[in-house]
Amino acid sequence: MSLARIHPGLPYNPRLLGFSDAGAILGLSPWQSPLDVWLRVTQGYVTPQTEPQRWGIDKEPLIVAAGLRKLGEDPTAWRRGVSLDDPHRPWLRCSLDAENQRRGWILEGKSHHDDRGYGADRFAGDFTDAIPEHELVQVQGYLHLTGAAVAWLSVLFGSSDHRVYRVRPDAELGGLVLDALEGFWVDHVKPMRVPPVDGSAAWRRHFERMHPEASGDREATPAEAEIARRLRELKAQREAIVALEDEAENLLRASMGDTKTVRGDFGAIHWSETKGRTDYRAIAEQLVGPEGRHQLEALAEQHRAPSYRRMMARFKE
Repeated sequence: MSLARIHPGLPYNPRLLGFSDAGAILGLSPWQSPLDVWLRVTQGYVTPQTEPQRWGIDKEPLIVAAGLRKLGEDPTAWRRGVSLDDPHRPWLRCSLDAENQRRGWILEGKSHHDDRGYGADRFAGDFTDAIPEHELVQVQGYLHLTGAAVAWLSVLFGSSDHRVYRVRPDAELGGLVLDALEGFWVDHVKPMRVPPVDGSAAWRRHFERMHPEASGDREATPAEAEIARRLRELKAQREAIVALEDEAENLLRASMGDTKTVRGDFGAIHWSETKGRTDYRAIAEQLVGPEGRHQLEALAEQHRAPSYRRMMARFKE
């Protein structure tokens, strides 16, 4: 397949799909949903970056360089920031962190913090292929489109735990990923058809933007009543599960005693000390004294976060 290689300095185009969208479109991403992708591509709405995401982007060149160093590669033999266009799929752009055409290798840099279960414990050791599904589909998409023989992932966990992972092509999976992206474009982007509602934070944010204020009280429609009954059942199931979780945690506390961490084939259980929350309002009141209380309250109101709508359910017995 003939792919057009684009100058590395080309600015990011949010209106195109990329393989980094595959995890969200397939429902595998812990951070994005199909709606996030749809809003970006159709309306140019990009979810604001978090502080860890900004740091991850800034560290990416160093993570790529660390991966090449661990592989014993000559950095000058690799092209950085390569973007590829497929003439048969004008809606797709393949962005590679680094590429060595002579060897048929590509390399992707990643930065992970131990949140949402995607820290170091979710990965295996160096030079294995045990990576989370949302990153696997991204890399398999790269391999399928480029025809590369090997994809390397250079991953930094926290500030100093660096590992390298090797992924070989899976033609069937790569084809499925490409089909999923094309299906999303044809079924949702071209006809401007919004993806189905799911439980993601993206949908919650979308509804809060569309309906920021509330008023009125009415009888539920039959459809709303059916959803509410299902919600009541789900909440009851969750309460039972939470009670079992609490019991299991207390059994572990009883067994661990003063031990901080226990490990096994299940992973690791940590029971460690956490710092209590600082009461900054009490500190401020102590600094300004009684006479400055009104000024403090005015400042607190000035810097109050925007209001939002909160859903609460009160079910009949």
